[in-house]
Amino acid sequence: MTDTISTETPQDSAGIPTDADAPRLIINPAVAIIRCSDNEVFVRHGSRSSSTHRIEDTKNRRQLANFTEAFSSPVTAEEAATASGLDPQTAAEFTRHLLDGKALITEAARDYGYLVAGMGVDKAPPPAVVVVLGEGRVAEAIARQLGDLLAAEVPVVGELAGSFESSDLVVVASDTLNPGLFYDADEAAMETGTPWQLVYVDGGEAMVGPTFVPGITVSYYDLDTMDEAGRTMRMDYQFMKTAAPSIPATAQVPLAVADLAASYASFAALQHLTGKGSFLENHVIRIDVERLHIIRDRVIRLARTPRDIASRDDLRHPFL
Repeated sequence: MTDTISTETPQDSAGIPTDADAPRLIINPAVAIIRCSDNEVFVRHGSRSSSTHRIEDTKNRRQLANFTEAFSSPVTAEEAATASGLDPQTAAEFTRHLLDGKALITEAARDYGYLVAGMGVDKAPPPAVVVVLGEGRVAEAIARQLGDLLAAEVPVVGELAGSFESSDLVVVASDTLNPGLFYDADEAAMETGTPWQLVYVDGGEAMVGPTFVPGITVSYYDLDTMDEAGRTMRMDYQFMKTAAPSIPATAQVPLAVADLAASYASFAALQHLTGKGSFLENHVIRIDVERLHIIRDRVIRLARTPRDIASRDDLRHPFL
């Protein structure tokens, strides 16, 4: 893809901002800048990324490459223009193209350079209170990966009480199928209006999603009904959900499986937090680690669930 600088009138035709609040910009550390000529630079982020493209100044002003390289350290656009000997209008035009092409980012977003170039995140994720509810290796992996993505500590809590009231997002993680915990989390989410993300391991299958947004997306009732209906041995499924084994499994989930499930869940949570909307809203990903097969299923919102019947007048039983 080529971004040609020549045919458009700069949006900031009055020049670049000169006030003290002008943001300091820096070359996105997640991309490589290749100088092709004085009028052309190549922005590379992977061989097939949408952020990999060529920026060319067809007006032959012979300053684009020098101006781009001026942002090797954090500077304002005005300072880069002064260092390159550019007039304010040309510098504003170059800056806009470099920002649109993900080649430049603000200094505050330098820790999120990969997200800007690789995920289309326009800015650093806003401050948010995120907790991981659960225990085990999946919960630990989620907390570690989300903490890395958000550049903030994400705590792991073992008690549901209080987890939803003060959080912007709760990730419910388990090393096993735990419907009791999942239903309790769903009820708490509805009471508080807090979105939550589900991820767990069920034997040789890792389940990631959905991202539940109360009142907008499906609920855990919908997912559990679909999950049960899709099984051949329904009696076995019902029995296994409630029975306490006389000899429980004691092996830990392998780190590779926990990290695999946590990676998908972390990116879904990040998309939700940045306002893009999670790609797992109303969807679930099943990762079959035995066959290395990944399936993305849509979860259908049911017309009636026990919770809906209690809260919707049009669905209530006439004798209740």
